[in-house]
Amino acid sequence: MGSDRKITNLITIIVLCLFSAPAIADLSIENEFSRIPADKKSGSGHSVLDLCPNAQSTKGWPDAKAKLHLEQSGSASRLKIVVEAAVPDTLFTVWLRLAGSSPGNEVGEGKKIGPNPMNGGGATALVHSKYLDQTLLQSPPFLGTQNAKNSFKTNMNGSAVFVADLDFPILGGAYPFQRASTAAVTNLREAGSKWPLVRKPAAIVNPSEPGIKAPFLLRIVSHCQDNLAHGLSPSKREPWFQWDGSLQ
Repeated sequence: MGSDRKITNLITIIVLCLFSAPAIADLSIENEFSRIPADKKSGSGHSVLDLCPNAQSTKGWPDAKAKLHLEQSGSASRLKIVVEAAVPDTLFTVWLRLAGSSPGNEVGEGKKIGPNPMNGGGATALVHSKYLDQTLLQSPPFLGTQNAKNSFKTNMNGSAVFVADLDFPILGGAYPFQRASTAAVTNLREAGSKWPLVRKPAAIVNPSEPGIKAPFLLRIVSHCQDNLAHGLSPSKREPWFQWDGSLQ
């Protein structure tokens, strides 16, 4: 009897351990972001060489690099970015691409994908949807912030680590804008926003997929001009790094 009880207890412990163990990611990726040339202008018309402090004397930080670690399982993903040797003491933000084009019909006319249904932009702030309301209320015409959920600040050596736990898959997923609250959308409208603010899911555009055209999947930009993030608006920014979704 004592032996049977010990075996039963052991089986119970094993089962409990199995169910309490962290889930193994379906997909795990280590990759490097590509460096965007320091003289390349962003959509707002600004470059690292033009606007970041000491950019001319440092030649735009040619040794700057960013490394990606992405784990994805089911409807969630976890992303870690390590940045080194970039502009020091500066706010950066991370963006997810939502606009591009697909192969289209038999005569090759590409079909447009996106854009962001909330503001008509080509990308969106990379944040868990539980922070979407907060991000909306940091968008114009509201004031910017140094504590955005898609932001990080480099240290005196130009290094930083950014980690985001997300409630959607980055590869093959969609951003869940439908989870924005009526109150947040109403507050932004009443503050004077002219954005469409349509709450519906938006497909994530991955240029590494066959036939899909887009400039990037993830992009990292700096805000050397004001050191502020502006919610769903990338505002004035300088491009640094991007990832095209490639698993190689």
